[in-house]
Parts: sequence; structure tokens; C-alpha cells
Amino acid sequence: YYHYAELYKQNQQFIEIFSYDDKLDLYQEHPYFFFPYPHEELIKFHTTKMNVPKEIVYSLMRQESLFDPKARS
Repeated sequence: YYHYAELYKQNQQFIEIFSYDDKLDLYQEHPYFFFPYPHEELIKFHTTKMNVPKEIVYSLMRQESLFDPKARS
């Protein structure tokens, strides 16, 4: 899980140097750089079971901790 937090931070720092158009191209080709999916199987299992869109769970995870397992809310 920590790997995703580090990868996200590194990608965000790297992406900042691009122009808007370059970012758009990068997003269209590699959306995972902007929105990683850690624990994909676990999330898929529980969101299917609870009938909740997985995007909601990932958006909460990103907003609350930027995928950093050491973060505390």
C-alpha cells in the first residue's frame, strides 16, 4: 500500500512539469498516473457486494490520505 502512496507522489511531482495539453494526453493514455487503484481486487469485491461504485471508494481514499497508509484522519 505504501508503494502506491510513493508512486502517486512521484507521479504528481513529475506531472507538474508538463503543459496542460501534455497532461491531457498523458491522462488519456495513462490514467493510472493520476488515479491509481491500490487493492483493486479487494475494493472490487466489497463494492460489488455493497453495490457501491468503486470510484466513490477510490475518491475517498485519495482525498483522505493520498493513498498514504500512514495518514490519519
